Amino acid sequence: MVRGAVIRDMVAAFDRNFDYLVEVKHSRGIFNTNLYWEATRAILDKTGKVPISYSTQPRLVDRVAALEARQPALEFRPATCRFLQNRPRFRGDLHPTGVSPADRGARSEILIANAYFVPTPSIAAPSRTQPGAASR
Repeated sequence: MVRGAVIRDMVAAFDRNFDYLVEVKHSRGIFNTNLYWEATRAILDKTGKVPISYSTQPRLVDRVAALEARQPALEFRPATCRFLQNRPRFRGDLHPTGVSPADRGARSEILIANAYFVPTPSIAAPSRTQPGAASR
């Protein structure tokens, strides 16, 4: 759970990416995929959705419901936190912004989390060269 000023950075990055991607779609003219999604939705609104059969596993449905019902014990602690964005299509690299354990003053660990995090060579290098450093 994150709160505080870093949320502004996350919102700004989301807005920047969203605006950029909308601009890219609009620049494609008739190849703008939003045109086709909108046309498909209009047809489905008139014809109804296509029925798709699926099955569930009660054990897994119950497990998900139990996880959703849990109230996490939130224990906020002050931490130095940065939100970093790597934009490879703009030749972005995180290292120049300072993600190196050697030059950021981390006492015990640096945690990098993202569902799609793939470290660039400049990020992976410090974790291989610092004694006791480990990638997560």
